Amino acid sequence: MRSSDVSSLRKRLLLAAGALTAVAIHGGSRAHAASADVETTCIPPELNGQCPSDEVALERIYDKDPERCASSLETPGATLVDGQCCYEVRFDCSTMIVGCSITGRPLLIDDRPLSAATRRIEGFRDPALPLPDITGLSHEERRIAALHWSRIGAAEYTSIAGFQRFALDLFANGAPPDLLAGAARGAADELRHARLAFTFASAFAGAPIGPGEVALPAAIPLHRTLSELACATAREGCTVETLSACLLAEAREHATDPAIHRALGRMLRDEERHSALAWRTLRWALSMDPTIARVTREALDRAIRGLTTEDFSNDMDLSRFGVLRPGDARACLQTAIVQLIEPCRDAIFGT
Repeated sequence: MRSSDVSSLRKRLLLAAGALTAVAIHGGSRAHAASADVETTCIPPELNGQCPSDEVALERIYDKDPERCASSLETPGATLVDGQCCYEVRFDCSTMIVGCSITGRPLLIDDRPLSAATRRIEGFRDPALPLPDITGLSHEERRIAALHWSRIGAAEYTSIAGFQRFALDLFANGAPPDLLAGAARGAADELRHARLAFTFASAFAGAPIGPGEVALPAAIPLHRTLSELACATAREGCTVETLSACLLAEAREHATDPAIHRALGRMLRDEERHSALAWRTLRWALSMDPTIARVTREALDRAIRGLTTEDFSNDMDLSRFGVLRPGDARACLQTAIVQLIEPCRDAIFGT
């Protein structure tokens, strides 16, 4: 994982966790003024006509062009220009970083992730998506690559339901609009990821691959209290989705096939946003009820200890097609925990 990817994601997650303010980021960026560009960037106002907070503004500026270098506000606050909220934004390329199963947000039932099968089925391939070049691949290499992308597709497919339950959890606890909108967008992202993965799986398999039936229980339990919501967010979002973003960055770093590299970049941008959404949700829940901090911290620590990359068990070198080698995945796991998850945890809980 490149240090530039890690640095950029770290800054974004610490911002979501509340460890960095616009002023703090602004102050930190001055040391690199010689290598940073300051531009005026404008975004639409909120539905009420007001400009968003500096924190939300930075998120939206990032979403406009995720490929840009790390962004911070040169001066806090917005200036209204022709109905747009304009900010002086510093794009700093001097501190570039990288990070790491590519699973999306899991749907946990009784603390166990619900899994989905795959089957031969039409309808999930995206005809507009460029396909990987499989020329010269052996039958076994194609089988492993097809299996890899089928598993990603199945995981992303169940993540759709994971985000839909997350949206209901937020709704039940009176969450603010930006969190509700983020959850709705996340479900749409995961559907797009599932189609992308199944398209690649079908190309490697030489047959249409899609999701099988999912053994959903008759009733999916909701997290109806802030404590339940915070603990679930720690388990499903702050840890797993942060690791997912890290693994995607690592896979993209090694992927030399143009179609795979481009697709991993799209997935990475979405997973980074999902991870930041989880940390913002955790911070909001704790701000609403600080008494849940201890049980939430314990849930987060258990989730960190439970992170694993055991699924990466094949040593065949297919990294050009986004298949991480076990050693790269293990290294990425440590990067995700030490450089991303634990600093955000410590920032939120003040340790």
